[in-house]
Formats: sequence, C-alpha cells, structure tokens
Amino acid sequence: MIVIKLKKLTAICLLSLLPLFVLVLGGLHTVKPYYSVQAPQIIATVPADGARNVSLYPAINIFTDISVNWAAVRLERIGQGKLIPGKLMVNERQITFLPHYAFLPNSYYRVEVKTSSWQNTKKQMVFTFSTIDLGDSYWIDVKLGRMHSVTVYKGLMPIRHMLASGGKEGQETPLGIYRIRDRGLNFWSERFGEGASYWLRLKDQYLIHSVPQDIKRKTIEEEHAKLGLPASHGCIRLSFQDAKWFYYTIPEGTLVVIHP
Repeated sequence: MIVIKLKKLTAICLLSLLPLFVLVLGGLHTVKPYYSVQAPQIIATVPADGARNVSLYPAINIFTDISVNWAAVRLERIGQGKLIPGKLMVNERQITFLPHYAFLPNSYYRVEVKTSSWQNTKKQMVFTFSTIDLGDSYWIDVKLGRMHSVTVYKGLMPIRHMLASGGKEGQETPLGIYRIRDRGLNFWSERFGEGASYWLRLKDQYLIHSVPQDIKRKTIEEEHAKLGLPASHGCIRLSFQDAKWFYYTIPEGTLVVIHP
C-alpha cells in the first residue's frame, strides 16, 4: 500500500510540473494541466456571437465555467477560407486569442473554439461577428511585430505598404486604436538633438513622421537603416518619401490601428 501511494504521489508531482506547450497549427494550441472529468462549458465570448460593428483589432476572449487544460482557436474571415494566425493564451477560465493581423472592415469572421478537460472530455463552440463598415475611407494598419510596418487601406483594398519603426524597448509605442489629429511640416527636438519632417499626431507626443533628421534637415542614415525594427522614442517612423506621401494623402480623422 505504501508503494502504491508513493507511485501515485510521484505521478501527481510529475504531472503538476508539466510545462506550458504552444503549437502552431493554423491557430495556436495551448496545453495546461488541470484535473476534471467534465467538459469546460463556454459561458461567454467577446465579441459576442452575432456582434456587429466590431473594431478592427479586438482581442478575442472566451470564458469557461471551469479551468481548461487544453484549448484551440481557429479564426477565419468568412468567404476567404484562410486561417488567421495569432497568439493564444490560457489563464484558468479565460482563453485569449490575439490575431497577428488587423481585421478588415465590413467583413464577417468565424471563430471555432475547442476546449478539453484533463480527462480528455472535449467541448466545441462556433461563433461569428462582423466588423465596422468604413466604406471606401482610408484606414491605417500599424503592425509592430517581428517586422514593423504600416499598411494604408482604402476600404478593403491595401494601397501602400511601408517599412516603419515603432518604439524601442522601454519606450514602446502605445497599442490601440487612434484617429489622425493635427499635422505639421517639420519639428526639432532639443531633448533628442534631432528633428523630422511630415508629422501627423496620434495622441499627445506620439506622432507618425519621417526618419530623424539632423539640424540641417538631412536624414540620419543610421536611423534610416533601422526601418523595420523598433528604434524610436515611441513615435512611428517612415522613410522620408513614405512620410511625405502619407502627409499629403491621409486626411485628419483617419482611423489608425496599432497592434503587435
């Protein structure tokens, strides 16, 4: 009897030390130990099933009645048939999926969720939602992932893709949804000893502007070479030519989505 108890205790200890595994198979699958004989029931989702006018970058959250040990999320734009990759996180009774890309406006999306208990009791749910309709207006997708970029859309159509630089470590660009406010041709920062041209304000001191320039308004080449990587003090940098095009093309009030 003692030997059996020790074996059970050893087995339980080993199971409790199982790490968190992440596999990329269309969506992201996460494994997390939890002991239950019943299937986790999904009690709520955000966005809700059938939700309309959803923003172009929401985190998808799924809430369950008990903790889950395994979950999978498959996200696709209806009519396209292509899975949208993202990062999946499981925290007890909450499953969060962060898409790698912004959603397109006036589009329908389908989310398939699978959950499982430790006893391999599984549950599946499907829900859908639709995004806001921007007509043929401009909107901006700023992706600050492994490669920083800015893509300008007009409705559903991408019309210009540009390398960019967001904030470096410790001075990260704030993520979220903004509107273009005011603008100006150039500025100079005594604090940083550099300036830039063709700036447009997102909020407070956070701007979209050209790569930094010296006092003579010449592009600082070593900063230009960093495009695509985190390099700024929090602003979004573009090449001089891209910043000029952006300045003269994008109207005030344009929607800007900044995400990882």
